[in-house]
Amino acid sequence: MSTYDDLKNYFEEISSHYNEVAADGKIDFSDAVFLAGKAAASFVQVVERFTSGSDGASKKAIVLEALDHFYDDVIKPLDIKAIPNIIEPVVDSAVKQIILTFASAGIDTIIAIFNKTGWNPSPTPGPQAYSDAGPYLGQEILYF
Repeated sequence: MSTYDDLKNYFEEISSHYNEVAADGKIDFSDAVFLAGKAAASFVQVVERFTSGSDGASKKAIVLEALDHFYDDVIKPLDIKAIPNIIEPVVDSAVKQIILTFASAGIDTIIAIFNKTGWNPSPTPGPQAYSDAGPYLGQEILYF
C-alpha cells in the first residue's frame, strides 16, 4: 500500500466516524471524546510513519498540536447537546482542555498498543456470519 493510500485511509476513517457522530449537527461529550480518540490514534500512526528519526517527545507534541487543531476545526463548531449557546464557548474550552489532557496521557498508551499489535494490522474477522459459496450457498455459517 502506498503512502498516499495510507494517508487517505487514515483520514477517511476519521471522516466516516465524524459523519456518523455529527449527522444531526450536534454532539455530546462522549461523542466528542470518542471522535477525538479516533483522531488521536490516526494522528499517532501518521506522525509515526512520516517523522522517522524524531524523538518520542517531538512526535507527541506534533500529535497534540494536530488534535488541538482538529478540535477547533471539527468538534468546536458543532452544537453541544443540552448546553445553552450563551455558555457553550466556556464549555467548549473546558472540553478541549480535558480532551487534550487525556490525549497527552493516552498517546503513550496508544503507542504501547500499536507497538504490541503492529502499526498497520490487518483486520481479523471475529465470530461473524459469512456466506459460503459451497453447497450451503445462501445460508449463513458462523465461524468461531
